[in-house]
Amino acid sequence: MKIHIIQHGLKDKSAHEFPELIGWKQLFFDQKQEHYIYCHSSAPTEWQEKYDVIPSFNLIPEHTFAAPEGLTELYDFCEKSRHFGLACQNIDGKNLQADDLIIVSYALEAEIYGVAQWLQTLPKNKQPFVAFIIHRQHFATKLSEDKKSISVPEGYYNLAANALREAYSEFKTAVFTLNNNRLAQYIHQTTQLPCYPIPYHIESHKLQSRKAIPTIYDISFIGQYRPERGTQLIPQIINQLLTVLPTKKIFLQVTEAYEYENVAAWFFKIGSPKNLIIHYGSLERQSFIEIIQQSKLIVLAYYWQRYLMRSSGVFADAVSLAKPTVIPAQSLMVDQIKAVKGAAVAFNSFSEASITQAIIQAISQIEQLTIQAQIASQNWQKENSPNQAINVIKAKLGM
Repeated sequence: MKIHIIQHGLKDKSAHEFPELIGWKQLFFDQKQEHYIYCHSSAPTEWQEKYDVIPSFNLIPEHTFAAPEGLTELYDFCEKSRHFGLACQNIDGKNLQADDLIIVSYALEAEIYGVAQWLQTLPKNKQPFVAFIIHRQHFATKLSEDKKSISVPEGYYNLAANALREAYSEFKTAVFTLNNNRLAQYIHQTTQLPCYPIPYHIESHKLQSRKAIPTIYDISFIGQYRPERGTQLIPQIINQLLTVLPTKKIFLQVTEAYEYENVAAWFFKIGSPKNLIIHYGSLERQSFIEIIQQSKLIVLAYYWQRYLMRSSGVFADAVSLAKPTVIPAQSLMVDQIKAVKGAAVAFNSFSEASITQAIIQAISQIEQLTIQAQIASQNWQKENSPNQAINVIKAKLGM
């Protein structure tokens, strides 16, 4: 049995797929498991030797095709699934067998439909097991006004699910959601496909004592700087924090050039605060982890509607590395922090006042929260690992 992992978004070290790549490689080396990992065609050439990856896919999961007005979603779905299905043919040359396992690490409707199209081109006695891992909800997901129910557009999941059923002579597939019971229930109800939560499968973090890692930052805003992650609020929040907590050191990562110019100009107008460090650009994985380790508190000033059924890699790393967090109250992260008895302060509304107050509260309780975060880290690492993920996949597929 061979394992084939499709990481079509893997093209540099800042991608979410990179820590998963390291996790998979560690696991397969330890288990002496024959495997193949397929990445984006633009990944660095030296990765083919260093990480033994195979450049195969031309579209990242977030790619969107331009289309005639009124046909955007349909055209995008058809083109993405067609491209994905054709790229899957790169797996054919690896002596594909019926007991092989294909893992599509970042899947949505188009990837599922694309795999179904590819499966139809294979001899029935060569069709492998397939596991699809879904990380996020449809962006049009809404929480009701009474906050008791979630509505999600069905999109093209039913079409993709039916195509899978037609492709297989013997059904050998399942959908998995990343540490996400909410999304698993929705996918199953929508498609009637088997769907289960799966543990996070990034590389294992070797925790060190706090004495071995000097604290530099009291509060850190780290990760991609995007609107759903609070770009319209963060400068004002930091300004308030610098006023209320003038001795605290703050780290801010800004990933886009135009955003960096705006943020730098904004803080220049108020005197370029000495206790604020602004990092421009992406961080390689090791540097990213070091910033988290050097921070007392990680703030996820996220728009909660976009994270109702969506996992966060920054959050996963923070919990794994024993760091308290500030998170949106209605988000999936609240479920995840409760499951490991973690340390977080939740804000109730996506507003400057609410998020600022949550940060101030967390800083006032930081010693107690840090003790709790260390306990949660141990719980998290016991339950989330590449080995745990593979075991769940194999068990649910009956392998």
